[in-house]
Amino acid sequence: MSAAGFVMVRGGGRNTPRLVCERCGEVIDDAGMAGVAHTREDGPVAVRVLCKVNHCLSSPEFRCLPWMELRHFLVYLLHNSGIKTVEQFAEAVEQADMLALTG
Repeated sequence: MSAAGFVMVRGGGRNTPRLVCERCGEVIDDAGMAGVAHTREDGPVAVRVLCKVNHCLSSPEFRCLPWMELRHFLVYLLHNSGIKTVEQFAEAVEQADMLALTG
């Protein structure tokens, strides 16, 4: 599959990053309808992006793992990557749009 559910889709002359469920392959287009599961170990651990639509997040192999909603995970990811303000986010979106048109 992909690293933590990340894929790149090319179409219409643009590269579009997307997330897919690592269990069923469903494209995730609503961050509130997916979650990120992880182990309870200390330190960096791998995460699994899982959808709620097909009950992947609540499937037996992931049911007992800690998790958070994908939308919250993405906010923390941006913040921990240095994008901490609305202005920084807007600038990043503008730059990403320009790069997508040329990529």
